[in-house]
Amino acid sequence: MKPIPLQNIHTFHGLTLDDLDAFLFEFDVLCQGYDYTTNPQKLTLFPSMLKGAALHWFMGLGGGTINDWDQMKTAFLKKYQDYCRSRELKDELFQMVARPSETLEEYVENFQYNLQISPYANLPLPDNVLKTALIRGMKDQWTETLNIMGKGDIYQEDYANIINLRIRCSRGSMRLKPAERNMTTRDSKISCGSITDTQIDNLLEDFKIDILGMLMTQLDIMQAKQK
Repeated sequence: MKPIPLQNIHTFHGLTLDDLDAFLFEFDVLCQGYDYTTNPQKLTLFPSMLKGAALHWFMGLGGGTINDWDQMKTAFLKKYQDYCRSRELKDELFQMVARPSETLEEYVENFQYNLQISPYANLPLPDNVLKTALIRGMKDQWTETLNIMGKGDIYQEDYANIINLRIRCSRGSMRLKPAERNMTTRDSKISCGSITDTQIDNLLEDFKIDILGMLMTQLDIMQAKQK
């Protein structure tokens, strides 16, 4: 197990405005990230996440009432599932709009997170519905860039391909210096005459991704400075 920084600990107060699903999701992510993987470890960590009324409830359970993590989770859900707010996750998912300072990568990650904690996580939505909801909240320059990467019209791609394009574009935006090395390598290969047509196509595609990624990064930086 690793020590957990205080700023990474998400607390639950047992108020009606608390998001129960998000709290349990973040607790699972925290446990995985810091190697609290066994049920006894989770049971030991869990009380430190509770504050206020929720902590008072836990302390009132009495010794010997809870003996394992599954019992703890069941008791916790029974206590707070109906009391804490029932968010309209469907509406939240379909009303997502990128924030001014948000990058494409952050926006897509937030979209996937909201999808994962929504009622549709185990009852998948049609691909065209997911795709439309995702694109609808994007900034115009993101859509234009993805249109170029998606061969003209991003709406013709399926949801999984759009996610993949986002990953490729993000990789391009993070390799400004590697892009220069890549161009040198490309020039070297071409000058030696040892490159096939397929390899040329692949190199051009990588070059396009590098340029688009750099442009998107610069646009995000310029927008952030204007705020």
